[in-house]
Formats: sequence, C-alpha cells, structure tokens
Amino acid sequence: MSRPSLLLRDAALGYASRGIPVLPLHYPLPHRSDLQALAGGRPLGPAAGSGCSCRDPGCSQVGKHPLGVLVPHGVKDATCNRARVLAWWTQHPQANIGLATGNRFDVLDVDGPEGAHAIQAFAAEHGLESSGPLVRTGGGGWHYCEGEQGRCAKRRSRPGLTLGITGVLPSDRSVDQLPRTPPGAPSVDGVTSEEPGLGPRRSTVRRLAVGALPANRRAGKDDMASLPAVVRQVTVGVDSHKDVHVAAAVDQVGRVLGTTWIPTTTQGSAQLLRWATRLGQVQRFGIEGTGSFAAGLSRWLQQQGYQVVEVNRPNRQTRRRRGKSDPVDAEAAARAVLAGEATTTPKAANGTVEMLRVLRVARRSAIKARGQAANQLHSLLVTAPDPLRHQLGALPLARLVQVAAAVRPGPLTDPLAATKFTLRELARRYQFLTAELDRLDAELAALAPKAAPRLLTRRGVGAQVAGALLVVAGDNPGRLRSEAAFSMLCGSSPLEASSGKTVRHRLNRGGDREANNALWTIAMTRLSCDERTQRYLARRTAEGKSKREIIRCLKRYIAREIYQDITAAVGS
Repeated sequence: MSRPSLLLRDAALGYASRGIPVLPLHYPLPHRSDLQALAGGRPLGPAAGSGCSCRDPGCSQVGKHPLGVLVPHGVKDATCNRARVLAWWTQHPQANIGLATGNRFDVLDVDGPEGAHAIQAFAAEHGLESSGPLVRTGGGGWHYCEGEQGRCAKRRSRPGLTLGITGVLPSDRSVDQLPRTPPGAPSVDGVTSEEPGLGPRRSTVRRLAVGALPANRRAGKDDMASLPAVVRQVTVGVDSHKDVHVAAAVDQVGRVLGTTWIPTTTQGSAQLLRWATRLGQVQRFGIEGTGSFAAGLSRWLQQQGYQVVEVNRPNRQTRRRRGKSDPVDAEAAARAVLAGEATTTPKAANGTVEMLRVLRVARRSAIKARGQAANQLHSLLVTAPDPLRHQLGALPLARLVQVAAAVRPGPLTDPLAATKFTLRELARRYQFLTAELDRLDAELAALAPKAAPRLLTRRGVGAQVAGALLVVAGDNPGRLRSEAAFSMLCGSSPLEASSGKTVRHRLNRGGDREANNALWTIAMTRLSCDERTQRYLARRTAEGKSKREIIRCLKRYIAREIYQDITAAVGS
C-alpha cells in the first residue's frame, strides 16, 4: 500500500515540536505496516518486508539505519529544527522517522520468542494492564518504549530485552495511521494524541502507586517511588495576522513547549485551544492586536472562560538583538505575560460602546471627505474662467455649495462647461456627506446617554466628546485599575521632568489622542464659561504656572470626573 508521505512529514514535525530530535531513516521496500497487540501469551510474529531502500541485498537493518545522504553523522545529526525537518521530508517523503532515544524516553528492544515472553513477564510484574506501547521493527523484532517518567534504566535486564538509552528508534508511521485509541490514552507506538501529526506526549507506561502494592512487595531498589507530578502551567502568546495566527506556549519557568500556526477562523481558534490544553493547564493567553486582527480570537477565548491579556509589540531593542519572525514575536508575547510586563485586559467590544466606536469610524471618514470636497471647491474657483470666478468666488461655503449644486453645465464643449460640471459634482458630494453626518450624529446622540447618562450632564461634555471618552474605556471599563490608569490612557497624566534643583512635570504625549482632544475640548469650554474653572486659572497663574501647565492640570482633574461617571454607569 502507498505511504502517506504528507502524514509522515507532519508526524516528524510533530515529534520535533515536542522536543524529540528526529532524523530520516531508510524504509522497507515494498512498505507494509503490520501492527499487532500483545494478548494472552500469543507470541509476536515476524514483520513483513522485502528489502531496504538502501538497495543493499544483504542489509540487516531494514528501515532502521539513517539516510546517509542527508545525515552523514547518523544520530548526531538528529534535530528539532522545523526548517531542517521539513527540508528532509520534502526531499525524501517516504523516509522512516528516526527518534533519538535517551533524550525524552528510553527503549527496550524486544527480539525473538524469548523477548516476547520476557515482555509479558515484565508487564505482569509491574502491574501493566497491557504489554505496553509496541512498534514492529523492520528486522522482525519489536520495540517497547518507556516514557521519561519510567526510566527503564532502573529495570533488571532480561533475556531477549536489550536496554537502549541512546540510539535510534524507527517509527515508519504517523500518528493517525495507528489503531484508534480513546482520547488521552497511549497508542500502540507510545504516542498519545487526538490530532494527526502532533507527536508524542509524556509517560506511556501506567504503573501502580506505591501504596497499592501488595504488603509483601514494597518499593525497593528496583521499584522507585515516583514523586507527585507537578501540573504544567501553560502561557500562550499569539502573534496575530490577517489570515494566519502564530502561537507559542511556555511553561511556568519560561521553557518553550511548542509553536503552531492556525487559521483566523472559529475552527482555528478551537484548534489553538485543543493544542494548548494538550500541553498542560492553560493559565493565560497573551495576544497582540486584540483590537484588530486578533479581535475575533480574543472574544472567542473570553467566551470560553480563559483570561486574555493584551500585549504590545515587542521592544525594538530586544527584537533587534534576537531577530524578527512570527514565532519569535509569539514567544515574546508569552514571556511578556509570564513576566507580568503585560497585564491589560482587552476591550470586550460587545455592547453600546462598540456600537459608538463603529459609528464614529464612519463619521470620521465622512468629515475628512467633506473637508476635501470643500477644499477642492475653493481651489477650483481659483483657476476657473473669469465670469464663473467673479460670480462664485466671494460666496461663503454654505451658499457656494447651494449655488454650485444647482448649476447647469450643458454640453461639455469648452473649459467653462467642464468647470461648471465639476463644481456641481463636488457640491452635491458635499451635500450628500452632510446628510450622512446628520444621520450619524443623530444615532450617536441617541446611543451616548445609554452608555453613560451621568457623563452627558457634565459641563462641556456633548455626544461626540462622550463618545470619544467611552470608546477609550471600552464596554468593560473595569479593566482599568484606577482613575490614574484612565488618565494615562488618555494622555493626560503628568510625567516627571525634574533635573537637579528643578522639580516639574510635563505633558504626556502618549495615550489616545482623540480622548486627549476630548479632554482639551472640555477644559477650554469650562475656561470660557465656568466660573469655578476661571478662578482656578487665576490662582494657578498667580503661582507662576504657564497656561499650558494649567490646562494639563485641568485635564487631569477632568479625567478623574470622567472615570467616576463611566464606572458608575457600568455599576448601575
């Protein structure tokens, strides 16, 4: 039967992603897999095969020795490098998968009838429910794999069983070629996996606890009591893109557990969660771009009950030292969450504030387009023919739009007619955009009081100003730790600018600039018509503060008021 080369390649990548070095091996010709389960004392039959791909008629290691063209140094060339593994199995897609033993697991080589009886006795002595994970070898024997928690180096040698703590374990099949096993149960070659090509998991041997041993047989020199397993805490970092997300997982001490690529769909999100939960107990997801490419993934994970942390792009100096790639960025996101550098909860984007944000996107582009149309109207009149320039040049914008929209250019036979036609189209575009803005403003005015009714009662706060401030806070303003954090987010928090004997603060040029402009609008409105604010301006001016510093202080106080109004609206 034909060998599924793509599955072999995926299986090799899966082993490598689990930290097990792999290398390509020769394979039997013609290839035929024949797995049998050890049951009830029946001896294990010989393997099927007729020759090796090395074309040596006298080859005694059929399908078990390295492909010398690719790995001239044998097991020393085994690697976990994804690019090299992919290149190997692209060049030789039929190659067996060689696993370098002694790293993550050991191997007992089971040969002949003596080995078959010995493995049965081994299973009976150590309380195994079955003979364990078995793989037929090309030379007629079998391999028994014991996971890293077992350490078969502690077992006594038996006739027919050879301990291999270093060397190569051939595996000529991928995960999904094996007989079906229950989810989480060890399959026949020691691989525990629910998805094809994901590679092996830990501990393929089940043994009795020390307290469950018979009274006349307690743990001794050959039966070592194992320590309680420590649950692996997994933190996942995601580098988001338009079509594909790249995720990397690290454990609680910062070791990289693996990297994966998923599509930006709901099925891809579910695939990411399954992959992460197989590595251990998932604690948090650190995601870049929760407000853009990763918005769907962030919402889906939060709906599943997982903690999602928003991560900024990597530090430029760090990225310059380590290089730039998607797996590196995903790993940096996971480490930022693990180290506590990234702690921000992303916006929920599932309520009235998200509706305000979407409407404000259309309003912002409509204002920009209408301004461009007005500028083009005026600039076109500068070079228009004299009769048209003298007739329309002195009109204010509103009247100019009204007159130009009613112009009848007639046939386009000269530059005057073409100019009239262009003026009419620009004026009608201006009128269309004005009508669109009126509709958007009406919807925004109706939605803003629903999100924060107390906010609109403040002096200087209208629907547009309230919308800008609400969008910054999001539908879940509880993610903001304090009013100081909200002020920092709006770019109104004071920053130290002291040196020597000078003690002063300066403006914060970071934060959301639309929210900062909204605070400036409130401050300027109150300076013009609010008596209390005017008294504050006079007092601070007498103290020697400049007007810019006074406005900065005013914006900080206004941010405190706004934060209280927004959090009160969520609480109610």
